[in-house]
Amino acid sequence: MADSSNPPYPPFPPYPPFPPYPPYPPVVIMVPCCCCRCGTTPANGMTQPATATQTGTDTESVGTTQTGGTTQPGGTTQLGGTTQANTFDSIAITIVPSISDDSDDVFGELGAGIAGVNVLGGDSAVTATLFQAGSSSTPFQTISLKTNAQPAWASLPQTLTVSLTTPVTSNSLGSVTIALIPGTESPNSLVIQSIQVVLTSSSGTPAPVMLLNQSGTPLQTLTGNHPSMTLPL
Repeated sequence: MADSSNPPYPPFPPYPPFPPYPPYPPVVIMVPCCCCRCGTTPANGMTQPATATQTGTDTESVGTTQTGGTTQPGGTTQLGGTTQANTFDSIAITIVPSISDDSDDVFGELGAGIAGVNVLGGDSAVTATLFQAGSSSTPFQTISLKTNAQPAWASLPQTLTVSLTTPVTSNSLGSVTIALIPGTESPNSLVIQSIQVVLTSSSGTPAPVMLLNQSGTPLQTLTGNHPSMTLPL
């Protein structure tokens, strides 16, 4: 028998209908203008900060050229290192002289290649003038291979390594002129058997590059009437 002491629960009233949700606001996508890196205000009103860091070499639309460095916000340019790759700061020139016709040495008639035989008098001078590629009128650098106060040259290779006033690449130089300034001591002419020109670097990097390696029988004879010769590099 059912328990009549607890009356049944009354039914729940129905829930009122929910009101409709309001529509979502439209989504606005802000698209930066093409000049966002220059910090201007685009048409949609959004200002782009000039916070991009540019590297390498680039020409910006505002006319700033960056070379080997980075441009920081606000237009400050930080330059990179001063060491240039593949450049040389010194040059080695080797001349192998031969016995000249006017040598008064007792071995003069025996020909070239006798060590210790004087082939250029002590008061004669020899220079090497370097020219850049494409220029034969303006010297890049003049090097004194022998002054008129230095000892006479013997029939041995004469090598001089000097620093360049400005570092160069392997194709920067176009020619070299070897010139004799004859003195009064005999012999005062210079017979050149061979010549070498090598670019070097004091750091050892890059490796040396030979620009000229030429020889002859002889290659050239320099005298007071014909004091110089020019060779391409």
